[in-house]
Amino acid sequence: MKTKKAQSCLLTLAVIIFGHASALRANEELQAFDPKVPPSKAEWQHFHKMTDSEALKFWKFQKDRGAKSLRDWSWQWRMGWIKRCGGGLKESFCKGVLLDALLDNAMVIRAEAATSIGKRYAGRASAELLVALQNAYVDPRNTRNGNPLFVYERILETLAKLDDPRATQIANKLAASHQETKAYWGSISKAMPANQSKALRDRVF
Repeated sequence: MKTKKAQSCLLTLAVIIFGHASALRANEELQAFDPKVPPSKAEWQHFHKMTDSEALKFWKFQKDRGAKSLRDWSWQWRMGWIKRCGGGLKESFCKGVLLDALLDNAMVIRAEAATSIGKRYAGRASAELLVALQNAYVDPRNTRNGNPLFVYERILETLAKLDDPRATQIANKLAASHQETKAYWGSISKAMPANQSKALRDRVF
């Protein structure tokens, strides 16, 4: 009986020690990240293996160290956070990240932010997002030599996903600024399910 009890105590102690060691390793890995430096392959893999709670803890840890907003991370890290916010992570955190990303200096980040907003808020209405998407669309950095760049298409795609008549009206007005975007916006309506497409065409054309 005493032997079994001793074995049980040793097993419990081993679990505690192992758990503590794992926590220490995780903390060391957390501290090893430098948000201003592009991630290594190992760091990138570790980031994508994080649970949502671990990712939020990672953000808070780096925020306490000085990375106060998304712009304080390298563009690769910014892309990683935006993609995660297109799926999970709590909304109170992600909404600020995505709105911040729509104003990013890097066009690829602005475009990915628009796409992630479309994934996260599809079928929903939000006056705040409509204003943010509209402001992001008219950003003069979205054209080159007067020609529209791909970020326009990303924003129009997201506006089409929002369940709000105002989104359609806004997209129609924005897309009219260039023949290319006007044609692209028209193609989006044709690709929609019949009932939704008809409603869109009735409002747009």
